[in-house]
Amino acid sequence: MTGTLQSLREEALRTRRQHILNVDFETGRVWNTMEGMTIEELDLAMRRARPIPGGARVAGVEFPPETRVASGRAEIRFYGDGHSDKVLIHLQHGGAYSSFLLEPFLSQVKMFDYWVGFNDLR
Repeated sequence: MTGTLQSLREEALRTRRQHILNVDFETGRVWNTMEGMTIEELDLAMRRARPIPGGARVAGVEFPPETRVASGRAEIRFYGDGHSDKVLIHLQHGGAYSSFLLEPFLSQVKMFDYWVGFNDLR
């Protein structure tokens, strides 16, 4: 997950175009899109969706201050000027959880070996 998030940020900055990590909770799959894609390109990207490596599943996506998405789809945006949405991505591996914090202007993704929310970070 860390590599995917850092790669999307770098690609958005390199291309100066918005990139989006799309998370589908029903299928457990993720895929990337970017601004300016045609309907056909968006459809192809969605058909190329892939599961999270290692058998993990996305258990939730959290945006500050208190917006949590755990069903349907979530979109995490990476902007052409190098910043991104501030977001926590929660993965489940069997009975264990991990959380990934993406800060808008920091290039490194912070990983926690447990479920952490924005209120826990204060």
